[in-house]
Amino acid sequence: MECSGEDVVRAAYGVLGGIEDMGVSLLDLGLVYDVRFEGGRLTVALGVVAPLCALCAVPTLNMWRVYQELGSIPCVADVDVRLSLDPPWTPERMAPHVRDRVRQILSEVAKRFGVAEQVGRVGTAMDSRVRVHVQG
Repeated sequence: MECSGEDVVRAAYGVLGGIEDMGVSLLDLGLVYDVRFEGGRLTVALGVVAPLCALCAVPTLNMWRVYQELGSIPCVADVDVRLSLDPPWTPERMAPHVRDRVRQILSEVAKRFGVAEQVGRVGTAMDSRVRVHVQG
C-alpha cells in the first residue's frame, strides 16, 4: 500500500482530535506539539498541562489509547509518542472556545466560593489566573 506522509499525518491529527482529556480533545487543549511521519515511523510530541501530569492516571490511560489508535493507521509500522515540557504549555495553546469555557467555569467557581471580587479585580490579568488554575 502506498501512503504519503501527508496523508498519514492528517490521519494522525484526526485520531488525536478524537482523544479527550478532561472532556476536551487533545487538539483543542493545545497538547499536540508536533506530528511527523518518516520511513514507517510516526512520531508525535504531546505537551502536558503541568509537569506532574505525566505521572497521573488519565494521561497514562490516554497514552495507551494514543498508541493503539495511531498504530492502526495504514502504513504506520512504529509509533513514538514523546511527552514534551518544552515549550511549556500555556492556556494560549487552547482553542479559543475551550479557553472561553475555562474562564466561564473559573468565574462560576469563584462566585460560588465567594472569591468573585478577586476575580473581578484581576481584570485583564485573567489569563494568568486561568494559567494557575489550569496547570495547578
